[in-house]
Amino acid sequence: MQNYIGLLLFTNIMKLINSSALSRIIGEKSYYIKNNKNKLPHIGRKKLSGITYYNIEYVKKFICKLKVFTPEEYATIINKLDSYNP
Repeated sequence: MQNYIGLLLFTNIMKLINSSALSRIIGEKSYYIKNNKNKLPHIGRKKLSGITYYNIEYVKKFICKLKVFTPEEYATIINKLDSYNP
């Protein structure tokens, strides 16, 4: 219960996405996030009850730095992240 309250407080400050939803949005290139997740700033990740949540703004910046997506793929991913509702 305490973790749930902590998550509610944390999500009111930042818009978060869990790791499985992020993988669904990114698709086949989601392993880039998994392999490079330690390069994400610590403030961009929150782990509660064994589930990793990512700050969407940090994910956008991180995906931009990867340079493995075409501009069309990048635009599609950004649109999906902006419209994401858990």
